[in-house]
Amino acid sequence: MKGVAVRNPSEIARLRLASRIVGEILSALEPIMVPGISTGKISLFCEKHLRRLNAQSASSLLGFPGTVCTSVNAVAVHGIPGDRILQGGDIVTVDLSLEIGGWFGDGAVTFGIGKVSPEVGRLLRVAKKATIAGITATRPGLDSLEIGRAVERYVDAMGMSVIADCLGHGIGRSLHEPPVIPFCSYKGKGFRLEEGMVFTIEPVVTLAASGLVEAGDGWSKLTSTGLPAAQWEHTVLVTRSGCEVLTVG
Repeated sequence: MKGVAVRNPSEIARLRLASRIVGEILSALEPIMVPGISTGKISLFCEKHLRRLNAQSASSLLGFPGTVCTSVNAVAVHGIPGDRILQGGDIVTVDLSLEIGGWFGDGAVTFGIGKVSPEVGRLLRVAKKATIAGITATRPGLDSLEIGRAVERYVDAMGMSVIADCLGHGIGRSLHEPPVIPFCSYKGKGFRLEEGMVFTIEPVVTLAASGLVEAGDGWSKLTSTGLPAAQWEHTVLVTRSGCEVLTVG
């Protein structure tokens, strides 16, 4: 596919560093994700770690009013951190993108706060496994659309739905580069996966078929059903035999 970069070893090393930092910070969040924490404190926690590692928030570079996106419950993507206090039973997706040395990393995790309902707990498990299904389908020689088909087959089998407008993307010297990676039925044209390609796998899963609606703050988007959404995002590298997850903690 025209415009899809195949990275050389030096570029891969830089992307691996940026992605590893993303994974480390998201993993470090786990102990503080308890009832009573505010989304603003989550953002400040990430900002502190970014400064310590000489990295900067890619979201801030794009004008987003926060270091990370904190999307709570029915906020599917781009939730703005602030004064909101998280309660037991809430879920929050923390989406962290960063730049270091001119290269970008991107990842997300949905955390359950305290004890969540059985239905929401199942949503979290399905969303995580949906991303794993996409990762498992990533290997050289296959059509890129097989990634989305694998995700959708799994999520459909679990009786849930993928939000069609939430797409994966290439990543490198910019946060968003070609290609686009869909995670549901897609009538466009895919491309042949090649060793050295780097992109994100990040389906957003909800309990029933849903679109997106603007929240009114210029950034946040809600599920049109008002049902909660969950997302795991990884940056992956296509390797000779499959793929490597770069955003590991």
